[in-house]
Amino acid sequence: MNATINREIALLRWSFNLAKKSGKLNLVPVLPSKLAESNVRKGFFKREDFLRHREALPPAFKPVTTFAYWTGCRKEEILSLRWSQVDLEERAVRLEVGETKNDDARTIPLAGELLEMLRMQKQIRNSKWPGCPWLFFRNGKRIKSIRGAWDAACVAAGLVDENGDAVRLLHDLRRTI
Repeated sequence: MNATINREIALLRWSFNLAKKSGKLNLVPVLPSKLAESNVRKGFFKREDFLRHREALPPAFKPVTTFAYWTGCRKEEILSLRWSQVDLEERAVRLEVGETKNDDARTIPLAGELLEMLRMQKQIRNSKWPGCPWLFFRNGKRIKSIRGAWDAACVAAGLVDENGDAVRLLHDLRRTI
């Protein structure tokens, strides 16, 4: 909550400064000071929690979580990956400039379970939906959201709070141990 308020105040401050700089405002009003933020991320997966959760997912979603677990990539980076970015011979996935949160390009090395999972994905794609450009697909179409399947798997894996709500996010796979 405080982080959101701080971002909105910063936007207001920036807007007022632009208005003053362009001569539309003589004085920038005094805005509240920055609020304290407590946004330390706490969620993480232990290996056994990850395995239990993945097992509870429908087949099309298992590769998504496997990729997230082994790479630490963000959800949109994963769901927007195309086969043109993958080189199984060189064992690498390339994220180009503008395809990451910080807009930096990076190369993800492939090995072990991650490499095998992508080889299986390619076999499935080639045999059933050869025209599908997406790494992660369901019935030959890009997976756009995993929320429903994710939450159902959390319930099935016992990763819920006292109200039965999921206590893990896909983003928590970025902090695995």
